[in-house]
Formats: sequence, C-alpha cells, structure tokens
Amino acid sequence: MFLERGFENVTVTDITERPGLTRGTFFRYFTDKSLAGQPRRLLWPRCSPVSA
Repeated sequence: MFLERGFENVTVTDITERPGLTRGTFFRYFTDKSLAGQPRRLLWPRCSPVSA
C-alpha cells in the first residue's frame, strides 16, 4: 500500500481496513504507522526456531 500510494498518503485506517483489523489492534503492536512500514526483519530480528 505504501508503494502504491506513498507513505504520506496512507492512513492507519487504510492499513487496518484492508485486513479487517481495528485501529486498537494496530496500536497494540505499533506505536505509529512508521513502524508498520518497516521491513519485518527490522522489527523482529532473527528468532531462534522453537523445537518441540
């Protein structure tokens, strides 16, 4: 979405409507939309696989 419309033209509402989330759910995981635009690898550095 950021690539389609540009970062400044995308709102948190736009981000949450597409997958059917609420704004509250969004803000539980992200403090602002700038974090949502970060590559996943920057938000969650390599995690060790969990073995059963």
